[in-house]
Amino acid sequence: DGRDSRIAELEKAPMLDPEKGRVEKSDTSSPETPAAAKKEEKNKAADAAAFAFCFVGLQVSYLTWGFVQEKVMTKEYTTGKFPSATFCVFSNRVLAIVVAMAAMGIQHRSL
Repeated sequence: DGRDSRIAELEKAPMLDPEKGRVEKSDTSSPETPAAAKKEEKNKAADAAAFAFCFVGLQVSYLTWGFVQEKVMTKEYTTGKFPSATFCVFSNRVLAIVVAMAAMGIQHRSL
């Protein structure tokens, strides 16, 4: 019966454990080997390192952008000060979209 097979699939699906706050696999038919546990720990460490790298990269980007924007907005040019903070922020967003699209195109090989 199709219903029984769907129930069996759901029983094998990962479930959210509210006490632990994470997804736990309900299939415990094979005990975890020490090698598998070590590999999982390496994956967690790699994920944490990638997260930290991205976090620091974003913070440096934000600080750099703020510094450059402040310099552009407060500098006195021959025609006066930069006329539009809105244009400055808009151009940043457009550039961010273009860079994100390029990164996705490179990563997924399609735009």
